[in-house]
Amino acid sequence: MPTVCVSLDRDDIRGRIDFACRLQALLDLALERPVPRCPTHDLGLTPTRAGNEMLWVCAEGDFRCEVGEYELSAFWPPVQADAWAAPLLGRRFRQYGVAGLSSFSVEDRGGQLVARVAVRPEADERAVRDAAAPLPVEISKVPGITTVREWRPATDRDPAHELLTLRGVSMALARVDGTLLRAAPGDDCDFLVGSARVRLGAAHLIGGHGRSLLHDSDGVPFAEEGDPVSCGGGYVPVGPVRGATPIFHAGQISVYRDEASAGRRRGARQASASTTL
Repeated sequence: MPTVCVSLDRDDIRGRIDFACRLQALLDLALERPVPRCPTHDLGLTPTRAGNEMLWVCAEGDFRCEVGEYELSAFWPPVQADAWAAPLLGRRFRQYGVAGLSSFSVEDRGGQLVARVAVRPEADERAVRDAAAPLPVEISKVPGITTVREWRPATDRDPAHELLTLRGVSMALARVDGTLLRAAPGDDCDFLVGSARVRLGAAHLIGGHGRSLLHDSDGVPFAEEGDPVSCGGGYVPVGPVRGATPIFHAGQISVYRDEASAGRRRGARQASASTTL
């Protein structure tokens, strides 16, 4: 396809909005993707600038939302507990910056939709309720995420290894194997295992340069850069862009080392615990 360079005046806000409208009209014809429609009047919304925000606005004046947040505004609250209700609630939580969630769902209680949310100790319950509004929220509390270390001797299937597991998270059954590597400053992950980008969870700690790479939740070193490791978990897409490399979310990591080395690390952990007490 031929490419075209279009220059837009930084200060000509109306010109930029007009260009966006004409481009959207072209996409509507070429890709059959119309502009969003007002959920009340079924009219095509108009992109408009309000201060520093770009908004979709209905010509009748009773609906507006930020560009990129149409689904959260037009379809929230949901009218039934269908397959879209929980994903929309998840997007609301991300929009409000809610952290510390364990699980959530939307259920129909005799015609009344209710959000059920399990939270960890660090969660802000007010933010949870604000994000789910106007749905009533049932909140249950679960323990925080911690790390548990375990030494496992060699078997017919696996060599001896020390296992670091996150307690309080669910895990898939996929795994990645390779050499533990430190992530670059711009990498959106905790560390690399071979070429795979990996996140392990909030309970572990990453040491700075000159220190052990991976520490458990007590701050005791667990693995060094260059260690052979295996992670259990699953890949999670990073966004809607097709072809983008997903990130591996791990619930546990095994580092392969001999028992003597593992014993020295366990001794260091016990000494650290005694000092803390």
